[in-house]
Amino acid sequence: MSDEEIIGRNDGPRRWRRGWDWKRVVIVASIALNLFFIGLIIAWQGRILFGGPPPGPPIPQMMRGALRELPEDDRHLLEKTFESRRMEIAKLAEGLRSSRNAMSRALRRNDFNPADFDAKATEARQARARLDAALHRVYRDAATGMTPQGREKLGRARRPG
Repeated sequence: MSDEEIIGRNDGPRRWRRGWDWKRVVIVASIALNLFFIGLIIAWQGRILFGGPPPGPPIPQMMRGALRELPEDDRHLLEKTFESRRMEIAKLAEGLRSSRNAMSRALRRNDFNPADFDAKATEARQARARLDAALHRVYRDAATGMTPQGREKLGRARRPG
């Protein structure tokens, strides 16, 4: 009896010759999905750890109109004054946004409560007043150092509130 007869023919494992069966496809897909989600988690954490603070809101639309009309030195002064208060204004703008969202949610509820809606609307008006007051302080503080011509043009421009 030959060695080949004792051991058997060595054709290699039969499962490799058949190609990819469904178990292998599931395993590879599972590994790929796991790596994808691990990558998402790492990217999310990296953004939080290394991204720095988010920028504040852009210069409000109404302020852009005023900036176009001002002389260059006065425009830089108004921009610098706004930049010094950007984070405060960002927090106030976010407060206004969230109070308006709460008001919208109160409207959409199936069991609409007029008193709840009125309370949310009052909060939204107060949030808008706080944001307007902060923007007014920006204009006031910038106008203190402006030229008379700059204050004249600022007085003609559209302002908040």
